[in-house]
Amino acid sequence: MAAAVNLERWTFWQSLRGFNAPMRRLLLSDILVRFCERIPYAWVVIFAMDYIGMSGEEVGVLTAIEMLTATLCIIPTSHFADKFRREPFVIATFVMFTLFPISLLVSRSFSGLVIAFVIRGLKEFGDTSRKALIIGYSDSDRRGQMVGTYYLVRDLIVSTGAIVGAYMWKLGPGLNFVGAAAIGAVGTIFYVKTIRRPQQLGLNDLKKRLEIRRTRL
Repeated sequence: MAAAVNLERWTFWQSLRGFNAPMRRLLLSDILVRFCERIPYAWVVIFAMDYIGMSGEEVGVLTAIEMLTATLCIIPTSHFADKFRREPFVIATFVMFTLFPISLLVSRSFSGLVIAFVIRGLKEFGDTSRKALIIGYSDSDRRGQMVGTYYLVRDLIVSTGAIVGAYMWKLGPGLNFVGAAAIGAVGTIFYVKTIRRPQQLGLNDLKKRLEIRRTRL
């Protein structure tokens, strides 16, 4: 207990340098995917009302559908994420972030927007799994500092997405939504590749060990 109390407090930069490789890869992917969310964020309601012709009441219903979807998916996914690997749930979340701008862009009616907002609600699918990974990747003795550093870095960078989104909106909703989806796709693909590489290395190592055993027999 005394050792924990006397533990030297890290600075922000020490906490940042203390991130292990999986945490750095998750942070980069998370930043890209959150850019995908932030770029069209302020323009979703404007697009629904001015371009598709929805009323304020209909937008309120769509928001309620999004919240209901998010609520219904969090509990079962949290349960199954504890039983299985968390990474697939994080990937599913990143995919939903990426699909939302495209589903919004192709919507031409209220029913189309319902589908888009259900997809938006499903972005919470693996949010608890992502947070659990962040905690698991952190140094147990400095977990609070490292988690705080993770979110500070992510949110400071992603906040600039609002400015990028405003510029892209001036060039048209299509560019705004497609550009956001493209950034989300890059973040998702990067994350998939980074978690596959250690698995592949482990599989290759296992194969080598089996071959060595066979030669000895």
